[in-house]
Amino acid sequence: MIWLISIIFHFAYLWAYKKCIFAKLCYKKVISRYFLSILKLFSLYHRTNFAKFVSSIEHTKPTGNESYSRKLYTFAHAIKRKKLMKAIAINGSPRKNWNTLILLEMCMEGAKEAGAETEIINLYDLQYKGCTSCFACKLKGVVLDKCAMIDELEPILQKICECDILALGSPIYFSSVTGQMRSFLERLHFPYSSYEGKPSSFGKVINTALIFTMNAPAFAIPLIGYHRIFRYLKKLMKRTFGSCETMVVTETYQFEDYSKYAMTYFDGAKRLKRRNTVFAKECEKAYELGKKLCTSYFIDVPNI
Repeated sequence: MIWLISIIFHFAYLWAYKKCIFAKLCYKKVISRYFLSILKLFSLYHRTNFAKFVSSIEHTKPTGNESYSRKLYTFAHAIKRKKLMKAIAINGSPRKNWNTLILLEMCMEGAKEAGAETEIINLYDLQYKGCTSCFACKLKGVVLDKCAMIDELEPILQKICECDILALGSPIYFSSVTGQMRSFLERLHFPYSSYEGKPSSFGKVINTALIFTMNAPAFAIPLIGYHRIFRYLKKLMKRTFGSCETMVVTETYQFEDYSKYAMTYFDGAKRLKRRNTVFAKECEKAYELGKKLCTSYFIDVPNI
């Protein structure tokens, strides 16, 4: 009887993956857990067929012209992963020992705890420019895996092509990310964007996160319009890479000695107290975020 059930399940499975039904199912987190469990049980009966199927997808990188192809390709890698996940954090702050970097470090600590190989890159250490409108990535018949410009950012973009987790962090300067982060985002996203209505050409889905730090209080975010900026950047990351989490940290501690600076609007003692209490909890959240990026291959993205 069990062999009859196995045979029926076998043909149902073959039909399902040919129709790419499971690629759509696995994009839904609620369904994916049960579906993956079924596939694991099924693979015990049909290891050969399943292994060949996964291998065929792994060695055929999708072009991005089909809506399901990136999910399918990434799903195969998620199942047949035999190497450490690679997690990269990009620090868009000029300060290498302060709020944004501390949160990114905690995020990478969480990723490392979950089994990832981590690296933190400081953009202000690099010499590069933003997009120069050369349009080398938009020439007909040309498919680039990253920006065509050759400078100190080029090897970083190559690492991102090979990573599984990407976390970007930036303080908010004049209602936006820093200038270095803005230039980086131009070079990161534009090669994968289409003027013909096609999906991202990045080729796979990776888990990403955006971490913002700012001096402004939380209640001022909708008043100033920051929420629209965060929502747009999140949408951009999701469109290019398939998923994105966001973390916003407000009322940060900016100096060790506020008395040296003309900033009477802010109470240094209160900010220090907040750093030792609220910011400490934010660091814990960043740590948990890093773990989540590694353990949850497809992330549900709530609206800000």
